[in-house]
Amino acid sequence: MRDWLSIRRDATPETPALVDEETDQSWTYRDLNESVDALAGRLATLGVSSGDRVGVLMETRPAFVEIVWAIQRLGATLVPFNARLTGDEIEDQWETIAPTLLVTERAHESTASTVTGTAPVLSVDDPQHDDVRSIETVDPIVVDPVDRRLSATLVIMFTSGTTGDPKPVRVTGRNVLASAVASAYRLGVIPQDEWLLTLPMYHMGGLSIPIRTTIYGTTTVMRRGFDPDGVL
Repeated sequence: MRDWLSIRRDATPETPALVDEETDQSWTYRDLNESVDALAGRLATLGVSSGDRVGVLMETRPAFVEIVWAIQRLGATLVPFNARLTGDEIEDQWETIAPTLLVTERAHESTASTVTGTAPVLSVDDPQHDDVRSIETVDPIVVDPVDRRLSATLVIMFTSGTTGDPKPVRVTGRNVLASAVASAYRLGVIPQDEWLLTLPMYHMGGLSIPIRTTIYGTTTVMRRGFDPDGVL
């Protein structure tokens, strides 16, 4: 199958896909797909292809959603790193997985540039470090969505469970789809649903929301972090 965003774009292109509560900017599925096409083309220019692993080190923001889908579009695997870890902790995880490159943001450039070895570091912001390149400066090539099996690994996420050191865990397309179906069965789904995202997207609870709403054809409303008054 293709990535779910390209399927959703064909089915309901004008449905709101994502709302950024901080800026009040919104994207339809057509808008989001166009942004993802360009981003996937930039990653492809840098050599990312099916089967590669792409690291991401950033907090919840619209660019994170775009990266999730761009990586899926190329048939690669997302490796989100916890942005609250130390450089040494991330470096240990990096060496375990060995991603092709790392995508980050301005706030985490210093950490990113110390953990990747010789792998490129790209920023979704204007870089402040000489060894970090703006992803916007990469010329995109035209890419077509890669067909992949549901058994393919979409995400490798580090988790310690309740105790111990974090361990890499495979999350397949079938895992994500089963979770979305189970949630729909439990809660119900209507086309006007909006799902509030306040969780970190480097955790499965946050990452699952924009994926799930794309499968449903509903809307993710993103708040960049949790505070009780703002959420209420």
